This record gives sequence, C-alpha cells and structure tokens, in this order.
Amino acid sequence: MKLNIADLLCEPGKKAVHHEELDCSDKVVVAEEISVKTPVKLVFAVEHLGRGLIEFNGNYEVDLKLRCGRCLKPLKASLKKALKAIYTPDDFMGELELDDKQHRLSYQQKKINIWELLKQDFVVTVPMLPLCNENCRGLCKVCGKDLNESSCDHQSQQESIDPRLKKLQQLDLD
Repeated sequence: MKLNIADLLCEPGKKAVHHEELDCSDKVVVAEEISVKTPVKLVFAVEHLGRGLIEFNGNYEVDLKLRCGRCLKPLKASLKKALKAIYTPDDFMGELELDDKQHRLSYQQKKINIWELLKQDFVVTVPMLPLCNENCRGLCKVCGKDLNESSCDHQSQQESIDPRLKKLQQLDLD
C-alpha cells in the first residue's frame, strides 16, 4: 500500500489519521519463511515535521504464517504491535535522531510505502528460529523423519561428533 502524502507536504505540522484493513493475504515477506495469513488491521497517524520529514505512528494486528525452525511444520504468529517510523525524501541528506523502536524509510514521488514498513517490522519481530513448541525434537538428520511423531532407527545410533571437535570432550569443565 502506498499512501499519497502530497497534501501533508503543503504545510509543516499537518496531520492525518487513517484506519485501514490491508488485504495482504498470502503476500510473502521473506522467501517462503514468512507470509501474511490475514488482512492487516492498521490504525495510524502521519504528520509532516518539516523539511519533508513524515512521522508515522500506528498500531497493527496481523496473523503470519511461519515454519517451525526444527520440524518445518506450519505455524501461526499473531502480532499486535505499535509501529513508528520517519519517512524522509529520497534525496534527504540531513541527520536524524531515531529512538530504538523507530524505522527510517525514504519516499519517492510524494508517496510512502506502508507495505515496506510492515515487512521490515515483521522481520525484526518474528524470532529467527520460530518453534512449534520448546520441546520440538525436529527432523532426523539421516532420514528426515519428524521425531515429534515417532522415533527412527537413526536416533538410537550415537550422535557422530565432528572429528575437529572431538578434543573438546576431553576438557574438564568442573
């Protein structure tokens, strides 16, 4: 979704409030790892701060489709978050002080790309290794069987240790 901000840029201090429901269903965020499952409910305000800077403050709710990092089963992540950003003109050369939770994006042709902001926030919010549960046993390294559903013959075999790390077994850590 791109929002036209031409009216805001007419005068510093001008604000606009929006309530949107973005149908991003099945839009891919990161390769096949993260995609959008439900429409994004978004309430936000944009304000022209001067010098072409646009402040974005809002909240969103969405369900994302993920895959467990161990067993690859699909899972759902429900996000309900505040979202802050500063949009700068594409040719902006000044310095900005942002707080830890603020994104910085640029805009072109007097339009801000809200989908790009949402994608960035999804990526930093979702864990790097999402799990279906903390005790997920993952897949067998040899045959690929889901070890949460049943065990396999390979599981009973002793874990092979990388020969380069074998010396570490001799360390006395007590």
